[in-house]
Amino acid sequence: MTTNMTPMGVSNIEHLVERAYRESGPHQYLRELVVNSREAGATRIEIMPACTGGDPRASVDELRTGVQRLVVADNGRGMDPDDLLDYLNNIGGSGKIVGGEHENFGIGAKTSLLPWNHAGMVVMSWTTSNPEGAMVQLFRCPRTGMYGAKKFDTVDGFDDVVRPLPEFAVFRPVWVVHGTVVLCLGNTGVEHTYLGKDEDESGSSIETCLNKRFWVIPTLVDLCVYTEEPDRWIRRKVTGSAYHAEITLKDSSLLSKGTVVLTDRTEIDWYLRTGDTGGYIAAVYKEEIYDTNRHAGRYRLFGVSPAQVRKNLTLIARPPISDGRSGVYPDNARNSLKIRGTKQVGGQLPWEEWGQEFSDRLPEEIDDAVRKASATPSGDTLDPAMCRRLGDLFGARWNSNKFLVQPTGEHIVDPSDSTSKPTSYNAVRQSNNTTKPTATSIAIRNGIPVLAVRPVPIGMKAQSVKAKGGFPKVEWCLLEDFDDGMAAAYNNPTVTDPGGVVRIARDFKPLAEVRQYWQARYTARDEDVVSDIVNGAYGDAMVARVVHSETFVSHAEWGRTRVDKELRSEASLTMSLLGLVSEHDIIKNKLANRLGSARVV
Repeated sequence: MTTNMTPMGVSNIEHLVERAYRESGPHQYLRELVVNSREAGATRIEIMPACTGGDPRASVDELRTGVQRLVVADNGRGMDPDDLLDYLNNIGGSGKIVGGEHENFGIGAKTSLLPWNHAGMVVMSWTTSNPEGAMVQLFRCPRTGMYGAKKFDTVDGFDDVVRPLPEFAVFRPVWVVHGTVVLCLGNTGVEHTYLGKDEDESGSSIETCLNKRFWVIPTLVDLCVYTEEPDRWIRRKVTGSAYHAEITLKDSSLLSKGTVVLTDRTEIDWYLRTGDTGGYIAAVYKEEIYDTNRHAGRYRLFGVSPAQVRKNLTLIARPPISDGRSGVYPDNARNSLKIRGTKQVGGQLPWEEWGQEFSDRLPEEIDDAVRKASATPSGDTLDPAMCRRLGDLFGARWNSNKFLVQPTGEHIVDPSDSTSKPTSYNAVRQSNNTTKPTATSIAIRNGIPVLAVRPVPIGMKAQSVKAKGGFPKVEWCLLEDFDDGMAAAYNNPTVTDPGGVVRIARDFKPLAEVRQYWQARYTARDEDVVSDIVNGAYGDAMVARVVHSETFVSHAEWGRTRVDKELRSEASLTMSLLGLVSEHDIIKNKLANRLGSARVV
């Protein structure tokens, strides 16, 4: 066939390999090898140190005196000699589209293994049509630094595809009738590659890594890792994180679970357990886990702040897979997900938007757990005079979530739970509908629309709305409820906390020192009163700062997103707790009015 072009070639392939390796995660090679085996139709995949040869009775002492090389074996379809060389010694040689947004790119296993296996990545494969097997050894030439297939001296001359050499074929497990075995030799040939690139891994860490990477392992796939015991190697099955989210343990069990479907069709699966099981938030794409996060800040986006709830709550986001126009797809390194269909194509996952919608529809079981864990001591009620001042200064700028009683509403409310009623329809804005409601479509009491503060299980239907007033409440927590080093945070309004929540760590050292300072100036029996007044002063001040920051929302240089991320960040609010001279005077005056003048210490 004629053509009017010369196809583009690739030179200096070693730089491409090295760069792809640097961009990959530390355990990427495990993911790549397992996915390759699964795509080859394997129902049995084993990751083992070379000396076991698939035999769990192999002596641990034997391995301790030898080299523990990484072996990954499967019983998939295998590759014939010509396919083996084409697959291994070409970028994109797997038959997949290199760069296809949902493909495995055909380069992952090579780029994640070769940079720390210069001596060789040996691949042996057997098929039903070639039961004798074929072998290719990729390596890095010490003279040129180039990667490629090693040529072996055979009776027919030099060849890069040969029958498996006896020194390597010995590592073929007896159950691999057809399939593939990958053997890693390290950079010099004497590294313990089963222990990872830096020789600091173990069978247990490999098992943990795979369980954290894969949400579900198909029932028909037996994926196992060998872990070292004092006198033997144990074959341990990898089950995936979904299994561990629901399993019943001695000190922990699944309390409840469910799914919240968001407006962009993302599904948020939630699992609430008893006991301290280590919760996390992550996204799942094709049953692989991405973007795992355990930080308090991520949980706050979803309306969950207390540490004891975070430790037992797992949230799994399942966004729609990209169809070329919208949805998610993995980056080249398969380390994170990107999203289409947003203002920024290829942007990060919209955790803020997902969290806000989830918190607005927080499942009852999670809400109950949060409320129970959030029970705080006194000092969390705003001073009435402070509320009046805030209302006079900023009330016109501050909106809060409430519920307009309406037959077509999505929520259930108790109309008697009504504290802050607007004086006209213009004071009410529906969150999901900009059309002004008519008088016949809503409940009216004394000519005023009936609003409720929060949803309840039984009552009247209502629609979420925005109404003037309703300032943030204060919630006193512990330092463990925040990310490391932080002591204050702001939670945006939700259906259960319509004004938002200002959260402060009561065990933050500077605040504890302030309480101690004033408690030392009054009698021991007044310690609780002093503590309440100190907490109240700081709580009022923090609420005032958050409310005042609403002024910047309408500024072109700021806007709500920047205000939330910068002015209301944990770091900014923690900093604002320090050096409050005005709070000293407020505390002094309140204590004097309540307990008399402070004594000199």
